This record gives sequence, C-alpha cells and structure tokens, in this order.
Amino acid sequence: MWPWRATALAGEPRSILGGGVRSRRRFFLGMGEAMRHRKSNTEDCSGRPGIAFTRWLLMLVITIIALLPGCHRSGNYSDNGSGVVVEEPCLDSPLPSYPPGYPLALLELLPFVAIEPQVPQPPDGISCLPSVYLVAPPLPAGLTLDEVTGTISGTPEISGTTSEHVITAIFPDATEDFLMTIIVLALPPAFIYAQDSVELIEQDQLLLDPELLPGSGAIESWSVETPGAPPLSAIVDTLTGELALFGSGNYIATVTGTNNAGAASFSIAVTTLLLPRITSPLLFVDDGDGVLGVGDHIHIETTTEVQAPSSGADTLTMSAGSSLGNGSISIATGTTTTLVSIGEGAVLEARGAADAVGATSSAPLTSTPSHGTPGELVDLTTGLPLATTPALDLFPGLRQGVVEPLPTSQVIAADLDADGRSELVAIIEGQLIRLDRDGSGNWASESIGGSALVSVAASDIDDDGDLDLIAVGADGILGFTNDAGSFSLSLFDSTAASRIVITDLDRDGDDDLLVARSGSSLEVFSGDGSGNFVSSEMLPVDGSAGIVVIDLDRDGYLDLATAEPALLKGDASGLTPWSGAPLPDQSCSGLVSIDTDRADGWQSLVWLTTDDTLHRIDSIGGSLEIDVIRGLFTAVHSIDGADLDRDGGDDLLLMGNDGLRILPSRGAVPVDGVELSSRAAMLMSLDNASGFCTTDLDADGDLDVIAAGAWGIVEGINGLEAVRGSISLQLDPHPGSGPEIRSVLATGDIQRDGYLDRVVAGPGSSAGLRATWLLPGSDPSVALLLVDGPDVRSAALVDVERDGDLDIVLGVHDGIDLLLIQQTPTQYTMIDFPGGHVGDVTHALQSGDVNGDGIADLVQGCYGLNRIWIGDGAGSFLPLSQLFPADVTYAIHLDDLDGDGDLDLVSGNSTGRHNRLWINDGSGIFSDSGQILGVMEVRSIASGDIDQDGDADLVLGMTGAGSIGFPDAIWYNDGVGNFSEGSSPDADGSASLAVALGDLDLDGDLDLVTAAVTGLRVQWNLGGFFSSAEWLASGYHDSVQLIDVDGDGDLDLQSASAALDLETWIAR
Repeated sequence: MWPWRATALAGEPRSILGGGVRSRRRFFLGMGEAMRHRKSNTEDCSGRPGIAFTRWLLMLVITIIALLPGCHRSGNYSDNGSGVVVEEPCLDSPLPSYPPGYPLALLELLPFVAIEPQVPQPPDGISCLPSVYLVAPPLPAGLTLDEVTGTISGTPEISGTTSEHVITAIFPDATEDFLMTIIVLALPPAFIYAQDSVELIEQDQLLLDPELLPGSGAIESWSVETPGAPPLSAIVDTLTGELALFGSGNYIATVTGTNNAGAASFSIAVTTLLLPRITSPLLFVDDGDGVLGVGDHIHIETTTEVQAPSSGADTLTMSAGSSLGNGSISIATGTTTTLVSIGEGAVLEARGAADAVGATSSAPLTSTPSHGTPGELVDLTTGLPLATTPALDLFPGLRQGVVEPLPTSQVIAADLDADGRSELVAIIEGQLIRLDRDGSGNWASESIGGSALVSVAASDIDDDGDLDLIAVGADGILGFTNDAGSFSLSLFDSTAASRIVITDLDRDGDDDLLVARSGSSLEVFSGDGSGNFVSSEMLPVDGSAGIVVIDLDRDGYLDLATAEPALLKGDASGLTPWSGAPLPDQSCSGLVSIDTDRADGWQSLVWLTTDDTLHRIDSIGGSLEIDVIRGLFTAVHSIDGADLDRDGGDDLLLMGNDGLRILPSRGAVPVDGVELSSRAAMLMSLDNASGFCTTDLDADGDLDVIAAGAWGIVEGINGLEAVRGSISLQLDPHPGSGPEIRSVLATGDIQRDGYLDRVVAGPGSSAGLRATWLLPGSDPSVALLLVDGPDVRSAALVDVERDGDLDIVLGVHDGIDLLLIQQTPTQYTMIDFPGGHVGDVTHALQSGDVNGDGIADLVQGCYGLNRIWIGDGAGSFLPLSQLFPADVTYAIHLDDLDGDGDLDLVSGNSTGRHNRLWINDGSGIFSDSGQILGVMEVRSIASGDIDQDGDADLVLGMTGAGSIGFPDAIWYNDGVGNFSEGSSPDADGSASLAVALGDLDLDGDLDLVTAAVTGLRVQWNLGGFFSSAEWLASGYHDSVQLIDVDGDGDLDLQSASAALDLETWIAR
C-alpha cells in the first residue's frame, strides 16, 4: 500500500452555472496542495523517473478533465427551483479521498488463464467514490482497467514478466494512488527441432534452429550434452538455441532449454558416415627374398572396406627419392587392407629420422626415408572418399608363418646352445618346449619338461657361461639347469606362482628372482651366483600382469614397477612405495620399459590401462613426468617394446584380440604428424594371442616377432633388409669449440642431459704440453677444460661411486693416472688414481666387469706392467693380485672371446713383443691362451662378428715407421676362442692408429672404419670380407668412434684431425 495519501480539499456542493469558475479555481488550488503534499512524502516514488513522468502526465489529464464542462460521478444533481444544484457527497464525507482499496497489492498470475477480477472497495460507511481510475504504465497485455469501476480483469497474454503499476483514483478535490505489482508467471519451455535424427558425413556440419511450441514460455538459456562423443561434437547458442551438429561419430545430442518455470529437453540421434581412414604406419612386406622388387607389397590398412584404383601410383604417392617402380597395381583383399605391388625399378629410401613423419629431437634432422600419401580410396558401402591423410611413414612389415600348431601360453627367445642365435622356449600345454630354426626356416622341437607352467625366464643363474631356465606355475618354482644343451630339473619352491623375472636386484653381480604370488604379493629370492636362492623379502605389490626393473630416476639404484599399477623406489635401504608417483588412476593390463626418445639412452615406463590408454612416466631433470595417449587402439591386453626398424627407438607392440599392432617410436610417442584418432597399424593378424617376443630368427640383423596363442606359435619375419637402401656419410659442419682437437678419447652421456658428450685432447696452453677438455653434446661450441699439462693419451668412463653419473679416468703418459669424480655436470673433484703408479706410462684404458660382480672394473695397458683394477663400488679401485709380464702395450680390448659369458682380454703390443689373448676364468683371473696374434705393432683393437657365425672376431690396427705401417690383421674366431688369421683389409699398408667395427649401412653385418696417419677410410662388409677403402678425409687421424650422433638410430662416425679438428660424419 502506498505510504501516503493526498490531503482532501474542503468544499460544499455548488452550482455549476454559478460557481464553475470558482470551483475550478479551488480545484487547481487543491491540486497544487496535493502535489506539494505528495512531493514531500513520496521520495521513493519520485526518485523513479518513469513514474514521476507518468504522474506529471496524469496531473495534466486531470486538469483538462476538471476544466471541461460535465458532471462528476461523485455528485448528485437536483433542481431546487433556482437552478441545478450538484450534490457533492465527497465534500460532505468524513473521508473525501482514499487510495483505491484493492484486495491485493501483489498479483501472481498464470499466463493465458483468466484472472479473478480485482475490484477496489471504499472504506466502510464511505459513499465518496472516485470519478475515474487511471493506470500507468499500462497493464500487461490481456489485462484491462475499467476506468469507471476500477476493476482489473482479463487474461494475461504473455508470460514470465514482472511489472509495477500505479493505479490512480481521481476524486473531486484530490487524487489517490495505489501501487500494484503484477507477476505473470513463466510457462515451462516446450520446443522441438525439425529433426530428431540426422545422418552426417564425417567432418560435415548441420545447423538447426529450435521451434517453440504453443504455450511455451520464453527460454532463457540453452545447453547441450553429448555423452560419450568427442568434445565439441555439438554446440548450441546459449541465447538463441541454434544447434550445430558435427560428423564426429555416432552419438545422441540432448538440448535443454531452461527458464524460471522449468526445463525441457529434446534429443537428436546423430549417425556419422565415417570417411575411410588410414592406420599408421604404412607397412612394407617382403616376399621372402630380402630384395626389393616384384613380389613385394606395401600394405595400406583402412578403417572401412574400400575400393582402390587399379594403378598403384594412383593409390599411393611416394615421397621424393622413392618410387613404386613400373607396373605397380593395387589389389583389394576384400577386407580393410589394400596391397600396392612393387614394380620393376622401385626405389625406397633408407630408414632414418625424418621431419615429415616424426623424428627425435636431436639435431640434425635432414634424412628423409620413404613415406607415402594414400589417395583415391573410396568406401565400398557409402561411396565416401578417403579422409585427408598426412604423409605416413613406410615401416617394415612382417611375413607370417606357422611354427607350432599346439596351444601355447608363453614364448621367449634364448640362446641355449651358445651358438650366437636364439632358439625359442615355449610353454606348450603347460610344458617347456625348445624350438630351433635352421637356416632354411625349418623348425625342430624338443621337450625340456615340467607341467602346469605359466611363466618362464632365462639367465645364467649358476654362472657357468650358459643360459639356464626358471619357470613357475601351479607346482611352484622349477629350475632347469643347462649342461651343454641338456637340462636337469630341480624344485626351488612348491608354492604356486604366476610370473617370474630374473634380475640382479641387489647389484651384487648375482641373479635374483622376482616371483608373483597370489594375494597381490611379489616375493624376492636372493641368489648366490651358484644357482641357489633364498627368500629375502615379500613386497606388497601385484606382479601377475607385468614386472619391470629399471633405474627410472637415474640414481644408480634399481626401481621396480608392476602393471597393478605400482611403483617402488630403490635406494640404499631397499624398495619402498614411490611417494607422489603419477601412476595411472585405473587398473592396467600391461607394462613395459622402453627407450622412446633415443636421445638420452634412458628407459621410461609405459602402462597399458584397461581402457586402452598408454600412460608413460619418464624421469626428466630429477622429477617424474607423464604423457597419456588415447584412441590408437581398442581391446589391447598386453604390450612390449622392440626396435623393429633399427632407428634407435623402441617401437611399441600392442597385442589385442585381433592381432599385433605397431606404434613406431620415430623418436617419440605417438608418430608426429599423424592425428591421434588414427589406429595403430596391424603387424600380424591373430585371434586372441596370449604373448609374444622378438629376436633375429633369420640372422639378417633385424628383429623378428614370435607370437603365441591357442592356435600355436606364429613367426613374423621382418622385411627391413629390403628397404635399407644405400648410405652416404656427410661431414657435419659445426661451429667449433675453440681449442684445437687432435684426439677423441671417450664418448658418453656424461652430463646426463640426453646428449653425447666427448672427452677430447689437443695442444695445451704451453708449447709441448697437452690439454684435455669435455665437449658437452648440448653445446659443442663450449669446451670445459679438465686438465692442462698432463700428457693424457686415453680415457675411460666409469660410475666409480655408483651414484648414477659417469666419472672420468684419464690415462696419463708422463705421470700417475687421474680420477675425476663428478660432483655436478660441470664440476669434478680430481685425485690421483687410487693405488696408481707414477712410473706407469699409460697408453690404453678400458672398463668392464671382469669379475662378474656387477661393478665396473678397469684394465690399464702400459709401457711396462699391464694392470687390472677391481672396482669396489664405493669410489675406489683395488689392484688385482695377478701380474702380467712386462710389455709395451699400446692397445687393450675386452670381449667374451671364448663364449663362456665373461670378458677376456687382448693386448696389442709393440713390434716383436707378441700380441696376446688372455682367457678369463670368470673371477677376473686371466691365463695366457698361448696364442700369438701376430708380432707387429698394434695401436688399436676392435671385435665383432665379422663373418656372422655367432662369435667375436678381431681386427688389429697396425703401425710401422712413419706413414708406412704393417697391414692390418683380421683374426677369425672358431667360437671357443681359437683364432685363425684372415686376409688383411689394408691394401696400402698405411699406419693405422684406430679401428672400429659397426653396421654403418644397416645391412646386418659389421663394416670397418680406420683412422690412419694418411687419412680416414671406410670399408664395407661383403660377406665376412671387406671392400676396398672409401676415403672420407686425408691427413693424420688418430681416433675413430662409431656412435649415433644425431639420434636417428644408425651409427655415425666421429674422429679428429689436425686439419678439421673434431670431425663428425653423419650417416644418411
């Protein structure tokens, strides 16, 4: 109710004829008093500009009405004989004016429903009635005010409004107001779209506008939900309700409109006609001859069945430098695979890093292997063309063949007969079976024994030089000791187990066992090196689905992960749960450790979750970081890693219900340039495989795949050798580090930043002196001075303190050797080598575990007595009691030359002093084999399987007087350490200062690189013999190393010379 009322004007009935003017005058005076009175008592209302203006307009209307002749409804007319007299009851009323007496000041009305009339009532006993009723602003549409009676009636024709109205009652001498608030309630929303189901082509868009139904209230906001659909599959304008639907799958889009009265929804079923999509990568499958040509195919796998043009060139556009050859055709297999044949004259570029298809972050990235862009493929059902596809990597595929038809639960590869080629050990119907493949691809099988077995692992548990087997199952832990190919069975433990892993968990040099038990526990058995094991710990983790032992944080202690998922951190006190580790938030079905980035040489962990997600954890800069990948596969139950394309990075192998799929590393996960919605390509089509492993079955230098399942064992032969291509070595320009570099002494990731660092030597600060520097791989233009003055001729990298970083041992020619203990990547504490001899003239150093205790030892080649130093793992070395005869030794080399699993020693000596072979007994004690490997001066030694017969052969780099030397020598091993000399690869007899063996051209055999007084040369392996020399550079070169400088998975060449300083030759 309005808080004020106008003051009534006194007066008596008077004749209109006789007193009209005075009456009007008094009316104006009364109006003035009323206005003054209202102004002083209505601050709230006068503060509202709209209402103030309305009142002013109302007063103007009242004034006009008052001036017009007529009669007042509140007066009665009579004739008293002297004229017409107007009776004015309001003037005689005790209450001549009053606000309209409506029963309600607040009306809440339903839209489109007639209201109960609102009639104003005068106070009791008062006969004075208003002359007229006015309202401002107008009432809501559909409502009216009777100006005579003041009755409000009608039917609201709008909804969802709130308004205030001033109703004014006009009395003869005053006006009175009544403020009424009218709320017309909103109607609940009711709407539709023109379609409740739509069919879209993938990547298309459809716009729809809503239609309000009769009786719908105004809709204030709109929203849309698309459960299970990709993000932004549907977008609605929140103000207008305009809906945009996108072809991104099959889903239901539910739009909701909301107002104050409620909400309504409308659902639209969206069906997307998917464009054919290509899985990644493309696969090259060789026909078995190992040569690129007719009979080979490139597999294009699509997500739908497609029709392809008959011409292979129309189906697949190859990258520059590659060609499908003449007469290439497309062959549709009737499924989702299209085969593009290889024609005569086809060329496929070599494997390697490539910007176009994803590569490691290590520079340079200039090599571009074969890749292709599929096109002109059409869905057979919908007629839709192939989705836009980026260039896809051409990856080596597998040629499948049956090995064994009986149900198999697990298969591993192990070289049980120590012939340099792995056999298979399979669990077939619960028993261990050994399978061997001959050179023609034929398989032979042999039973080893056991029953009810579920998991097997191989290792030399008794430290006798051959591989033994340990298996677990319902009957417990069973050991199968290898004795020259025959196995004897023993029961270690009778408690059932589901998985076994063999590793040196405590770093004492002996194998330990990790055994998954029931009840989500993992039992640790410590080994003594003689085949005996004692239970030492029960870890509260479930290892049944996968166990990985890895130094994840690079602190020198092994950590442990399980597929549960769980992660335990290793330190000096043992294994404890890793606090704050970013583990997957759901259960996992598989786990693997892989090297995906190739640059740092460290492993990361990849979990496979039950919702087909890859969850990777890596240690970067001391902290754990994760990345998650979704959408690459479905129904995958196990995971492994292997470098199938020999690019240096582990490829992910995903075993699912339909077979084995490949996710190439290409230096990162996933392949750069391929959208994540692309599925991983099918390597082997298999139903419900139970396990797989990798090994080189056909001895061609690449890894093949063996899969097992209820259908038996299937081999997948890698066709990499057919697409290796040719090689060129290109000198990599670099800014230079400042100092003159004459020798590269050692290479490794010393600073633990993922780059290869170099220890180099050259002229010192004063004439006649030498200096030694560390060149960081992250910035080759910077040189960190290690020592200036000592004549350092050799270096070895050893983690002396076993703290996870590499320390440096410097072999000094004119003083005691030096040990540099790393404190930070750029700071070292330098001490004299512990126990070192000032009189030693050190020519060569090499590190290796000579006594099999898991700790690196050091071999020192001197002018005088050669020495062996045993690492104590705590920052020092102890001298081995054995003394070698005095000699002038220039080169020292460690390798397992007699095939017994330990490191033997070759010493290269001065002319006439006999180059010798020393056989290790496994404990670090060496005996002279009695063999003399020539009598000419040897400056360097390299070992490797030159003739591919499974053992280590030797190359001895010879020198002589000046630039003329003795021809280098090759010594072929018979497998047990007996050597016979072969033809020399050195045709010109130049003095050789360093030799190195490595597969430079990725053809599966070892090539030879030689640094000589006259230059740097490469010789290619041609079936166990070497080609004529290809000279890379001339001039004095005294060192050479084969390492992967650019991180692309192939070996590059590093040397130094007086003319060029540090030389890096990149293999393309």
